[in-house]
Amino acid sequence: MLIIDVAEMDDDGNIQIICPLSDLIYDQNGTIFNHKPLEKILALSNLIKGAQIIDYPPHSFVAVCVPKKIPFDPLFLKAELSLLCRETSMKIPPYFAFLHDFPRTKTRVQKFKLREMVAEGKIELI
Repeated sequence: MLIIDVAEMDDDGNIQIICPLSDLIYDQNGTIFNHKPLEKILALSNLIKGAQIIDYPPHSFVAVCVPKKIPFDPLFLKAELSLLCRETSMKIPPYFAFLHDFPRTKTRVQKFKLREMVAEGKIELI
C-alpha cells in the first residue's frame, strides 16, 4: 500500500512531515486546516486521555476523544473542551465524539477506521 505524506519545509531547508495525505482536513473556505495543534491542545485536558481530529465532509471536522473516567457526561466534556479551545484561541470543533479507546495497530491510531465509524453512524456525534 502506498502512503503519501504531506510535509512542509522551513526557511533553513528542514522538512517536517505533517500528516498522511488522507488525513488532510479542509475548512469551509477550501483551505487546509492544520489539525495537529488542536489535537495537542485538547490532549492537555485532564478530562481525556487523547484526541484525534478527523475530516467530516463537507468542510467540517470531528474531535474524537477518549475520556479518562467512565461513565462520563458527553455534554459536559464537550463544553469543557470547547472552553479550552476558546481560551487558547484554537478553532472549536463543530462536533465531538467519545470512545473508550482508539482503534490501533500496536501504537498507531487508525484514523481511517475512525472516519469509517463516523460515516457508518457507529459513533454518536455531539
